[in-house]
Amino acid sequence: MKTCPKCGSPQVEEHTNYAKETGRTWWVCGTFQTRDCHPHHSELCLEREEKNTLQAKLDDLQASTIHSCGDSCSRPMCVLRRERDELREELERERIRLAACGVVADANTPESAKKWRNMRDEYRSASCDGVARAVDREMRLRRALQKIGNDPCVPPMIADEALTAIEDVRAEKGEAK
Repeated sequence: MKTCPKCGSPQVEEHTNYAKETGRTWWVCGTFQTRDCHPHHSELCLEREEKNTLQAKLDDLQASTIHSCGDSCSRPMCVLRRERDELREELERERIRLAACGVVADANTPESAKKWRNMRDEYRSASCDGVARAVDREMRLRRALQKIGNDPCVPPMIADEALTAIEDVRAEKGEAK
């Protein structure tokens, strides 16, 4: 069965006497069409078409879920969107914190440590502080080793043992915390 090209109303059965007599195809909305011309739309058909067009626009707006509800809207889609945005911000902050740990780990000279440890508080983390303490231990051990290694009175074997002992003491202090 055909439907009205404008409003989608069903076609009236063609085997009715009136349809046969007039040679027209009729739809429930009142639109008719002769076999050799375009349809003549009724007022009801045009109103239905306008209603269908407006409903389609409304459906498109609702489907796009764009509205100006604000942060207090409790629509499930809005709540989920806010949660998603918050999680994206948190993920980005954690990515920067992780990158900061790498930068602090590579900054193992006094000058570079001072420069790269100057960061915003929101990017500072317990992990980054732990990395900074480990780098500080590395720098102190390096200085101690240089002092021992530069002392002509200390044999190289003793210098290695001293370094190992210093590392063990530092590790024990780190575990005790």
